[in-house]
Amino acid sequence: MTHSSLSESNNERLEFLGDAVLDLIVSDWLFKHFGELREGRLTEYKSMLVSRSTLSKIGRKLNLQNHLEVGPSFKGKAIPKSLIGNAFEAIIGAIFLDLSRQESLVLLGGKVREWLEEDFSKLATEYSHTNAKQLLQKFCQKKLNALPRYQTTEEESGMFKSTLFIQEKNKGEGLGKTKKAAERLAAQEALKSFPIVEEHDE
Repeated sequence: MTHSSLSESNNERLEFLGDAVLDLIVSDWLFKHFGELREGRLTEYKSMLVSRSTLSKIGRKLNLQNHLEVGPSFKGKAIPKSLIGNAFEAIIGAIFLDLSRQESLVLLGGKVREWLEEDFSKLATEYSHTNAKQLLQKFCQKKLNALPRYQTTEEESGMFKSTLFIQEKNKGEGLGKTKKAAERLAAQEALKSFPIVEEHDE
């Protein structure tokens, strides 16, 4: 496994192919498992599963950082996550080329499911956390004919505190290092009061 910083003969073409193969495998998996979800949510879920951080995490579990050949600029330094994720994609591309199309998709489909099983089980929760403000706003507009209002202030500690009001009622509070983080945490707290918000609600 050779990075482009070391040689013109490197992983980049295999990364390109591996990225496409991963997209196909994960898209097929999501399509079959979430029959009720629309395209937008499926796309969001796919992006979460094949994100650079997720792929680099798998790459580290496989110890790819110990086998990746890099140029002098990386010597003596920790291998960046992006390079490990790219190396993982390159391996997927190489396996795809090594076997017949059917064999490679069967083998890789099983291994990818195994590697991503933990992340797959957390998709709905992570999506709700990341998109709490958008989910809450959609729900309020559709079900309550109202909009959430955030009152956010900077505390003496340097943290931000956000109080969320819906129809002038306090529905949640959040404390974060940034205004955006505090509002997201307040929205997450408010969503706990509305269990009727459904995953497929777009």
